[in-house]
Order: sequence, then C-alpha cells, then structure tokens
Amino acid sequence: MIPKHQWAFRPRFRVNGFGWRADLPIRRIREAISEIRKVKRKDAVLAADGAVLFLEKLSPSLMQVDSSSGAIGTAVNHAIATLVPMIAHAHGVEAYRSTGMHGSPRDSPTY
Repeated sequence: MIPKHQWAFRPRFRVNGFGWRADLPIRRIREAISEIRKVKRKDAVLAADGAVLFLEKLSPSLMQVDSSSGAIGTAVNHAIATLVPMIAHAHGVEAYRSTGMHGSPRDSPTY
C-alpha cells in the first residue's frame, strides 16, 4: 500500500479556522500553493489530490474572514487559477499511466 502524504496545510484549514482578518489566510493560501507545487515536481497525481483537498477545505475555513477589501477573493481566485490546470494535467498523467505505457509524465497528453 502506498503511504499517504502528510500535507502541512491540512490542519491549518479547518472550519472557521481564521478570524475576521484576511492577512493570515492569504499567507496560508500562498504556503499551501507552494507546498502543492513542490509535490507536483515529483508526482503530479499526488499534487492533484492535494489540490482537491485544499479546495475542499478552503471555503469552510474562510467563512468568518472579512472580504470587503477584495484581497481574500483575489488570493482565492489566484489559487483556483493555479490549481485547476494541475488537476487537469494529473488526469492526463493518470490516463497515460493506465494505458500500460511507462515513460516520463512529460510525454503525457495535455488537455
């Protein structure tokens, strides 16, 4: 069995995990994206799993954050724009792996 990856961002994004100020959540979003990108260099499918987990935990954790300045919305939109292509690319890598051809993930089709 493949050991599960321990994501550092996971415990930081819990329901109502942040107060009303937006500076800490924005910093945590950047850290999470950085962590996912780092994992993507070695395993695109694992990074896509982390991206999906991050997106699932993001909304409940930001419920109490004041979004009147628009800064948190910009950070979330940037995170989504960064992570969605990773998820889509990992789908292509997974499809490539399932065909039985073994090679570089860079040879996989891009969608």
